[in-house]
Amino acid sequence: MTEAEIRTLVHQFEAATLSMTHFHHREHLIVALWYASSYEPREALSQMRTGLQRLLATNGKPASAYREDLTALWMQRAYDFLATSEHSTLPTESVTQWLLRAASYPLSS
Repeated sequence: MTEAEIRTLVHQFEAATLSMTHFHHREHLIVALWYASSYEPREALSQMRTGLQRLLATNGKPASAYREDLTALWMQRAYDFLATSEHSTLPTESVTQWLLRAASYPLSS
């Protein structure tokens, strides 16, 4: 995935113009890593929370579909990944490494 594609995904996420049929776990993780590389932890979690809640509402999903515990868990995992990565910013090769690492995690703790 190119940086332009990542930026487009994040923009669509923030604008809530994505259909839930095109926003799967992989896309959640890419947006989470983007926020983790762009903001301090509290702000990144806030951005992710707001975006997910907006996306759910726009797609007619119930507010109860949002899970703060899972969002916080994955944001922490994104920060942990960046702490052990060669890069503190988000080069495109980090996205592939992050997705591979995330695949080895259980979906929840």
